Amino acid sequence: MAKVNVYGELNCAEVDGKLARTDQIYDYAKGKYQSEINDSVSAATQSEIQESIQQLETTLEDLQEAEASAVSDAQAAIGESKEDALEEIAQAIENLEVHYDIETDKGTVKDVQLKDGQGNKLMPKTGEEQVFKIDYLFKLKDTKTVASQQAWYVTNPFTALTRNTNYHVIVKSSSPSPGTYSIYKMAGNTGHGEVSKYLKGATEHEFDFNTGDYDINKFQIAVSYVAMTWTFEIYDISNKNLTEKLTDIDNKLEELRVNQTYQLSLYCTSSGTGSGWYTLPPHPHYIYPGELCKIELEFDEPTTSNISVLTFSGSSFMENVGTVPAGSENATFYFNPTKSFNRYQVISTPTITIHTRTYVVSEFLKDYHKNIEYLNESVNYKSNIISLAHQGYSIDSYSSYGQCKEEAMVASYYNKFDGVEVDLIFSSDDVPFLSHDPSFVDLDTSNSITIANETAENLEGYNYYGGKIQSLESCLKTCKKLGLMVYLDHTGTITSQAKADNVINLIDKYRMWGNIIFTTASTYLSAQILKSHYDDVTIASVYSRAITADDINALNTMAESYHVFASFTYNLNPIDSLLPLIANLNKKVKLAVWTVDDVEVYNQYLPYVDCIISNQLSDFIAKTGMRYIKNIT
Repeated sequence: MAKVNVYGELNCAEVDGKLARTDQIYDYAKGKYQSEINDSVSAATQSEIQESIQQLETTLEDLQEAEASAVSDAQAAIGESKEDALEEIAQAIENLEVHYDIETDKGTVKDVQLKDGQGNKLMPKTGEEQVFKIDYLFKLKDTKTVASQQAWYVTNPFTALTRNTNYHVIVKSSSPSPGTYSIYKMAGNTGHGEVSKYLKGATEHEFDFNTGDYDINKFQIAVSYVAMTWTFEIYDISNKNLTEKLTDIDNKLEELRVNQTYQLSLYCTSSGTGSGWYTLPPHPHYIYPGELCKIELEFDEPTTSNISVLTFSGSSFMENVGTVPAGSENATFYFNPTKSFNRYQVISTPTITIHTRTYVVSEFLKDYHKNIEYLNESVNYKSNIISLAHQGYSIDSYSSYGQCKEEAMVASYYNKFDGVEVDLIFSSDDVPFLSHDPSFVDLDTSNSITIANETAENLEGYNYYGGKIQSLESCLKTCKKLGLMVYLDHTGTITSQAKADNVINLIDKYRMWGNIIFTTASTYLSAQILKSHYDDVTIASVYSRAITADDINALNTMAESYHVFASFTYNLNPIDSLLPLIANLNKKVKLAVWTVDDVEVYNQYLPYVDCIISNQLSDFIAKTGMRYIKNIT
């Protein structure tokens, strides 16, 4: 059995010392951690999937060959006789062996055939090409044209349509219809009721009808003294019911795909015994809006009354999940949270013992089939530009900025950023957190929260832009695991030696000195102090104005003692003005431009700078137009 440690901050697991993310399609596609993930999936659920797989019988690779053979046989039959062709097509359809290769958490299952509950073979779609094209579902029976006449238009007799049978008719007029006219079915010269209406202004109209108790051989359209031509095309749709099978197969495959997707998701469990409004112990991590949940409940004994299940964030009610009826030993809910939560509360009159297992499917994993193109494009991607995500990469609807949240760090990694720009701020007890603004609105209470006035413990209980405010420690741990560098801004908030020591101790703890770019706006953490802790420290000199020749000279001097980034805003430093200045810049100094979210502007600076800071554009996104997670194309 693999050793699995769940990391709440990352929503991931460390499997035998290797990181496996909940939404890591890389690991799924390459099979890198497949066996370890399998070990963490319950045997009971595996058994359910295996039972559904055992119903299947052949391979998808043979489908095109069988399809081509069926169509070829049908075409040959058409050449001999239209009537015989219809029978042979229907028979070919029934005889088709539909094959699949099914990807499961236990590997690829080949030689699979899907059947419905009655044992009937189900017919699939293969991409845009359906197995049965319109020529076979709607077989042309006859065509009749009638030209202008004074009396009501009546077609010449056509091949009689069998009574009590459904047919499809396409009516075309040589010019737009001057009015709305009824269409009648006829047997000989006798009308047998209206079947449709041809609308005013139309040049084409389609309808289905049943012949009823008569062999229909004519149509009549109720218009006279109008100089135009009407064409009736009659189609045999006796095989039309096969479209229902096409829909059925899509639904079956989607259900199977969703079940398999849950098996690729790590899960969290919680158990407890209580009565009344009983709150279960918290999960190791929060579950956020947009994440699809499969919630499995088990009870030690059948419930004796209805039990309500609710989500909670800490001690605050979030929303209802559903109700378990009396007499249940277990229950399953599929739940799309609109509010973040980390535990459940149950309402039960008698004392009960309840066990929960919650599978979480991230936005990316829900659409993993669509992301294969992203995977193919990104596997061999290389770049000489450093891409930094401004406040991390935003993946939710709460803000167009990443707001330095942990989810934004992870999204930055998947969108091919090399690192993240984050803004330092401190709680009232000097614990370093990350937030661009000094205050925020708690989404649970709508109260304005000033970060510097709150303890670290209080801050972690608030709803910060739909999640949790991230501590510097959480950021360093996440970025260490994901291989992201950190651009540490707003260092002017370091206003005491205690705050400086807390920052330095965390960088020492996670050994991130070589992976951080420091702005130096604090006398407590100056460039000289930083260099005393790490000789190869990297410093960013920030310019929120136009760079001058004096700035170039100062940067050249700094480069004699430090690794230096000149970090400047693009809108005050147009490329034409910048180029003559940087011609005199020490080649050791790297140029970082911010905050660039327009591809055209991005490409203007791309050849001349070393680093681009952006809310939305990594170098990968700028070059491919592909975005990961929420905005993937």
